[in-house]
Amino acid sequence: MKNSLWILLFLVFWMACSPKTNTSQSNKDTLPEELQTLVEEMAKENILSNQFMGKTQTESVQFTRFRRMQELASEAELLQIAEYPHPVVRCYAFWALAKIQYKSLDELAKAHAKDTEVIQSVAGCSFEEITVIDFMLFLSDNRDFDPDTKQLSEKAKNEIMKMKE
Repeated sequence: MKNSLWILLFLVFWMACSPKTNTSQSNKDTLPEELQTLVEEMAKENILSNQFMGKTQTESVQFTRFRRMQELASEAELLQIAEYPHPVVRCYAFWALAKIQYKSLDELAKAHAKDTEVIQSVAGCSFEEITVIDFMLFLSDNRDFDPDTKQLSEKAKNEIMKMKE
């Protein structure tokens, strides 16, 4: 009886102290290798950039990664990436889903209504800080930024604004 109690205590402490799987590890296990590498590089650069950066109007490396992510990722993988721990990666995933006219974009944006992590964004020579949810709203409202993206419904935008308060 005494030995059973010790074994039980050992198992409880062992399970409590064993390492937990984090989100990035579970993403690493399920995304294809090339896609996972792209996502990690995007997170490492830590800037959300539009197609052109700087005065020379050359395409940024980060935007090239975004294009490649769009080519490689399925809708299901983009949804998985939209929950990635790094905020820049979540923004790019949302952008890619908006570009493919994802039918549940409103619901995805509402799920991120309280996603207030700040990212660095650059378009041309303009740098700014913006939260993840504010980028999602900006992308939906600003046709000049990317005219090919699906727009959020007015109802969804209003609900998000209420949730943000």
